Formats: sequence, structure tokens, C-alpha cells
Amino acid sequence: MILEGIQSYFGGIGNFYKHGVNNVQYLVSSVVDLSKIIDHFDKYPLISNKQADFILFKEILYLIKCKEHLTNEGVQKIVNLRASKNNGLSDELKQAFPNTIPVERPIIKNQTLDSDWLAGLTTAEGHFYSHVYKKK
Repeated sequence: MILEGIQSYFGGIGNFYKHGVNNVQYLVSSVVDLSKIIDHFDKYPLISNKQADFILFKEILYLIKCKEHLTNEGVQKIVNLRASKNNGLSDELKQAFPNTIPVERPIIKNQTLDSDWLAGLTTAEGHFYSHVYKKK
């Protein structure tokens, strides 16, 4: 399984959780373990707007490492960062944190795509298919 390969690559960190028949989640939640993943993506940056989400996530992890999540002000900072991520806040979080002010989302300039990136994207998100149409 691909997820087992990813887990192995990162030194065996994280756990798998099965959700239904066709859904497996790979979850890394330890701050120490997440730092290993952060180091990887610092060395090999994401391309596209995923990099902006990564930068925001990294800032959230930094606040947690500094124990700011233990204060109301720190939690609000984290929610402000979360509000700027691609998916924003859930309705539940919006209601729980009505004073949220999203931070400015990092701007990721267009980067040159190379063949390795395209192969990775295709492996993760792409598919190839053919369709035969009846001649009219």
C-alpha cells in the first residue's frame, strides 16, 4: 500500500485508521513526528497553492510547540491561521470563534513544473482511461 511506503519513508511514524471499505487514513499527530514531515517539505517544497497551506500549517505547529495553544489568545491565533487555509473554517468553528480575523494567505508564485512533479501528481490524483463511442 502506498500509505505504508510513506509511513516507512518517515521512519514508521503515524498510524492507520480504516473508515469503511475503501478508505484508510494515515494520521500523524505527535508534534515531534510532525516536525519530521515539516523538515521534508522544507527541503522539498510543495508546488502550487498547497505550499501556502503548508506554510500556514507550519505556523500553527510552531505556536503549539511554543505552548501558545494553552491560552485563549493562542487558540485564537491558531484559528485565524486555520481560517486562511484552503478550506477555511467549518460552520462550527465560525460559530465558536466569532472574532476570527483570517491572516493574509501566503502568495505562491507560479513555479516551473518539472517531469517529477507531473509524475507525482498523476500518481496521486490522475487517471487514464479510454472510451469507445459508437460511430453515428
